[in-house]
Amino acid sequence: MYAYQTFINSTDSTVYNRIVRILASGNTGVSSTVILRMPPLSGATNHNGGVIAFGPDGKLYAVVGENANTAFSQDHMSLLGKVLRMNTDGSPPPDNPFFGSLSWENLIYTYGHRNMFGIAWHPTTGNAYVTENGPTCNDEVNLLVPGDNYGWGSSQTCNSPPPPPTNTNRDGPNPVLPLAWWTPTIAPTNAAFFTGSLLPQSRNHMMFGAFNDGRLRELALTSDGTSVVNETILATAPSGILDVEMARDGFLWVTTSSTIYRLEAAPVPAIVTSILSFAVSFLIGTAVRLPPQKP
Repeated sequence: MYAYQTFINSTDSTVYNRIVRILASGNTGVSSTVILRMPPLSGATNHNGGVIAFGPDGKLYAVVGENANTAFSQDHMSLLGKVLRMNTDGSPPPDNPFFGSLSWENLIYTYGHRNMFGIAWHPTTGNAYVTENGPTCNDEVNLLVPGDNYGWGSSQTCNSPPPPPTNTNRDGPNPVLPLAWWTPTIAPTNAAFFTGSLLPQSRNHMMFGAFNDGRLRELALTSDGTSVVNETILATAPSGILDVEMARDGFLWVTTSSTIYRLEAAPVPAIVTSILSFAVSFLIGTAVRLPPQKP
């Protein structure tokens, strides 16, 4: 098991994020190894979280916020404001875009990010996507291309309205624009691609939660996964959504700050069948996770 932790070092009172590999015997953890220690966190209490996940290539990915310091996003030697890609022991794979460079941190997969909460891979193309929180504008879904710059940096402003969001994606060389963006902000969180049989019309569509409005969103993508065809609101949770996962049982699971939900299709009243072909109901579970931090 791999854990992404915020750790307080009692020896020198520093606080930092780290990735830990935990070995188990049955249901008991027997040892743990820190495979990646990140820089000490500043006094800022935001933009310092993220998620880890294994990609279809067998590599471990970690999304890392810039700890409220925009300069880190464009800093080639900083781990902050980046998507990192590593082997199971924390070492950089030789096919990383900056592997072997003395002027780049070799774990960097993409850079120029602000505050990401989710990562997911398309089940057929293998493309990687992240959800990213903007400032007071331009929350985003981004398609990741190794070595690309996603434009966050020190010269950011918000205009209203912002079509397209060039105002928050203009730092560094050749900044990439997002596939989708939202203003006012919705605080997108973790994402998953739907691969079950419950909603055949949604197969291979991207599902992600939002913390600000508690809505579960569905993005239908083009066949090559490079643009969005349409957006649908599937359901609204009682509070902000933190995590969305596609489980082995074929169901989509959603987490809020107090509850885990397992989603199933629900029949739609006849009066609205001309508008909606399905609805989603929540079945309540029992786990708790802490909410993300959003300015």
